[in-house]
Amino acid sequence: MAEKKRIIVGGWFDLPRLGTEVFGTLVRKQGVVYDKSTGFKFDVGTDLQAAVRTLLSAGVEVELTLRCYVCVPGRTIIIGDNKQIRNLRRMDQSVGISGLCDIGKTFSRSYEGKLVKIRAAGLLPVELTPEHPVLVSTSTTSRHRRGKSRTQTRTFSNLHWKEAASLVPKKEGLEGDYVFIPRVPGTLTQTSLSMQDFTNANGRRVCASRHFPLEMPLNPETAWLLGIYIAEGFSSGTSACFSLNHDEESLQQRIIEIGKSIGYSPKKYRAPTSTVVVIPSRILARALRTWCGRGAKNKRVPDFVIFHKNLAILKALLEGYTEGDGYKSGDVSHMSTTSKVLALQLQLLAARLGLFLSISKVKSGSSLIDGRPIKGGSDGKYVMESRPRSNQSFAKVTKLGILAPVREIETIAFKGQVYNLETADNTYLVSNAVVHNCGKVACPGCPYLSSCDRTSVSSFCLCADHAPEKSVFDLYAKTFDVHLKA
Repeated sequence: MAEKKRIIVGGWFDLPRLGTEVFGTLVRKQGVVYDKSTGFKFDVGTDLQAAVRTLLSAGVEVELTLRCYVCVPGRTIIIGDNKQIRNLRRMDQSVGISGLCDIGKTFSRSYEGKLVKIRAAGLLPVELTPEHPVLVSTSTTSRHRRGKSRTQTRTFSNLHWKEAASLVPKKEGLEGDYVFIPRVPGTLTQTSLSMQDFTNANGRRVCASRHFPLEMPLNPETAWLLGIYIAEGFSSGTSACFSLNHDEESLQQRIIEIGKSIGYSPKKYRAPTSTVVVIPSRILARALRTWCGRGAKNKRVPDFVIFHKNLAILKALLEGYTEGDGYKSGDVSHMSTTSKVLALQLQLLAARLGLFLSISKVKSGSSLIDGRPIKGGSDGKYVMESRPRSNQSFAKVTKLGILAPVREIETIAFKGQVYNLETADNTYLVSNAVVHNCGKVACPGCPYLSSCDRTSVSSFCLCADHAPEKSVFDLYAKTFDVHLKA
């Protein structure tokens, strides 16, 4: 009976005595690396299929696995179910390059070592273990001279996987890496929102007898209402409320008109510091709390907007939020929130619209942005900006997504639990940058062994036998070989 040998691709292992002929075949013909002090290694140059056959003929049955150092700290927010990764469970959802995905498994392990902190322009920091693959494009700048005039052109490579520790910050005039924020596809088409679950059987009978709505249309007008509720809304026990400045009369009137159009009788009250528009409905108040969160730190965008196919609905929500909690300075739109989840969601939503919404964190205390004071609060505030794009802009908007240049790579010490996910499309987002999940068992002759950037350490198998149906390579195979030009 053949001896069972578990071999980690890219890691050193020992073997029993195999004889001169087998040893020579493995090392000289099949690319197995050998070192007298550390043993054997299957590496990028190894013919895995042939080496496995040779070992099997010598009485060694081989099972190939991968070094899974692909992890993130437990505090990392994963958009989808909008939880820290340590709190996610099987059948929760995360967002990957293909959109909303089910989580098949979760992993955790104790780790003491280095984390790589990636700072990319307009993104919150991305923290990963050094081997974690990140989806990137590398830019090359070409300079041209015609007479006295000089021009330069940026050309972007294919999207490809690269380990976090290997990323190169983009410097002016030099090659560098850009992380990728996807324009995730919309999958939802619903045109109405049921509120049946926000009351009981008796409440439903009362609504029917008094002709109170138990359904709300989902269209650009109601999406705008959701946006301004996320920015300025709160709910009491009996009403949905919107707190606005006294002079924001057009916003007040628009809320009232939308409220009337969906079957309510809105009113407004002048308080000492604001004007409050009230839509009296316990059911609507409960629905908005559930859909959009309660309290400024817990505000969020409902999935039925972010992943809707109708981009007009996304645009209307973003406009409502901006009008409620933002301001314009020239062509630049500014917004802020104390909700990290909301900031990440709005950046992803804007990407679907072809807009780059940059995020930065303002520390506790106060700061000035274009002369306007921004208070950070005890935990800080997330400030978002959207500005017109140009060929000279630092971010590149493409049909697939947005490329944001890496500005700085920092290595930090870490001790504690790290986590990872198995997802339906092999990817998830960290600070909205696409990262790969943990590799699976590798098969001999893995088709990505020669092209994958991780092969200097290990390979990860995405073949038909082992990859989920919705492989990132299947979804984007036709686009990975297209060079993106500025």
